[in-house]
Parts: sequence; structure tokens; C-alpha cells
Amino acid sequence: MERFLVALQQIDWIKNVIQFFIYFFVIIVIFFAILKPKLDEYKEANIEYRKAEILYKQNEALAKSKTDEVKRLRSENNSILTAFKNRYKKDEIEKILGGYFMEFNILESTQSISREGFDRNRLKIDSILKNSQNYYDFLLGLNSSGYIIENDFPILFDASDRGIKSSFYLNIYNID
Repeated sequence: MERFLVALQQIDWIKNVIQFFIYFFVIIVIFFAILKPKLDEYKEANIEYRKAEILYKQNEALAKSKTDEVKRLRSENNSILTAFKNRYKKDEIEKILGGYFMEFNILESTQSISREGFDRNRLKIDSILKNSQNYYDFLLGLNSSGYIIENDFPILFDASDRGIKSSFYLNIYNID
């Protein structure tokens, strides 16, 4: 025990405390010089990651809602979408017109106009109607024709001995 006390008396406590403070100071300097900037970079990267993750989740939710809306609209408007895909056929148009007009003549435009992803075929129809109700029924029947058909102006009606002469234009649309 006596040796132990002698050894304790030989220790230079002031020198050891100074060395401890120097060691502690070096550790703090290393921390602030090397580790602190890396921690700050990590924090900034983590903040950016969290922001990107939140933005991604918001965009994902928006995309899902838009996709659901497109599916809903596609199912509601399926008949219109399939009608756009149907190609114009003169004999089918003649069948449609034959159900409403006593006589008719179809004059086709020689050129189809392509605009904004749609083809438009313009037809001039000269016809004879029994009465005006047939024309109104024809307009209602265009909706169930299987084509996208627009009745275009001018629409001319003249009385004749065989019925009502009519002259009008039809625009038939389909997708390019």
C-alpha cells in the first residue's frame, strides 16, 4: 500500500489535467472540423429526401385519382370512343339515311380534312322527306348510329309535290 501511495505522490496531477484538457480540446476540434459538416450534410439530405417523399406521395395520390377518373370517364363514354374508331362507310350511311328519307343523294367531299388527330369527312345530302318529323327523328337517330356525326349548316328545306326537299351537310369524324 505504501508503494501505491508513493506512486500517487509521484504523479504530476497538473500535467495530467492539462493533457486531459488538450485531449478534450482536440476531440472537440476534430468533431467540429470533420464530423459536424458531415452531420449537417446528412441533415440537409434527409430534409430533401423527406420533402421529395412527401411530394412523391402527393403526386402518386394525384396520379391515382386522375387514373381512376380516366377509367370512370372511359367506361361512361365507351360508346363514343368506339364510335370514333369506326371508319366511315358509304353503304352504312346510306342505311341510316334510308330509314328516315324517301329519297336521298350523297355527294362526298373528295378530300378528308385531318385536324388535331381527327379525320373529318364532309358529305352533302340532298333528300326528300315525307314530313318534318322524319328530319327530327333522323337527328335523334344520329346519336345511335355508331359514328360521330355532326349535322352542319346550312340546312335548306323546300316544299315540293313529292314532299319536303332538304339539303344539308354531315361531318363524320374518326380518329387518325
